[in-house]
Amino acid sequence: MEQAAEKTELSPAMKKLDRFAAGIAQPVTDFLEEMGKLVAFFIQIVKTSYSRKQYWDVVQYQLYQTGWRSVPIAVLAGVFVGGIFAIQIYENLLDFGAVAMLGGISASITVREVGPLMIALLLGGRIGAFTAAELGTMNVTDQIDAMRCLATDPVKYLVVPRFYAMIVMSWVLTIIGIVIGVLGASIVSMVILDVNPYLFFSNVASLVDLYSFISGLVKSMFFGVLISTVSCYYGFHVRGGAEEVGRNVNKTVVVLGIGLLGADYILAVLNDAIYMAFFAAK
Repeated sequence: MEQAAEKTELSPAMKKLDRFAAGIAQPVTDFLEEMGKLVAFFIQIVKTSYSRKQYWDVVQYQLYQTGWRSVPIAVLAGVFVGGIFAIQIYENLLDFGAVAMLGGISASITVREVGPLMIALLLGGRIGAFTAAELGTMNVTDQIDAMRCLATDPVKYLVVPRFYAMIVMSWVLTIIGIVIGVLGASIVSMVILDVNPYLFFSNVASLVDLYSFISGLVKSMFFGVLISTVSCYYGFHVRGGAEEVGRNVNKTVVVLGIGLLGADYILAVLNDAIYMAFFAAK
């Protein structure tokens, strides 16, 4: 037996390789398990959202919290991002003598890519972190368990209204961010870069069509679903005390930052594929 044990014992190099493989496998397993729970939580939200009875008064309150109170941030971000775009694009177009395309390119990038992603990152940082902290605090103080004792479904009362509100206000704030971003780019172009207003807006219609606008709004809808699902999930799964609340808020911000960028890339690829398949030939 001792001889057999000696034969099956791993060499030092194999032991290092085994520890290295275990070190990689465990984080991957944890990540896949976390994603599986997140998807299951999303399916639970969708099933609950189809219920006939909803707490529409809570939905209205969340529309105010997530939407109206985020308008100033969306306006400020739109002005600055639009201005930065105008200055950066102007320098490049000036070298090629194509300043007339400044307005069209600025508006096209803002409508299709930057506007939805900019608003989503702002909402993820502000509303996502706030939601995770709020629900996490309710969890550790047993308020969510108290709802269950009173026969109130906490997913229907706490999560679904935030789910509805985030989708709607993502659209609204994206439209506001796009409009303000284009206006900011036009003001900077006219005041600082001395670009003729007619020249700025002359090519906007040719580069920004209805498909671009709709694809931007579809993106914002997916971003709203992602923000509400991730933030509510981490808020609902806080175990422990205040330290765990802070840890889950941090997880929410990190996951949303990476998730939104990854989702933006995937949606951009799908969007281009759909456009090339059905609209480019027309």
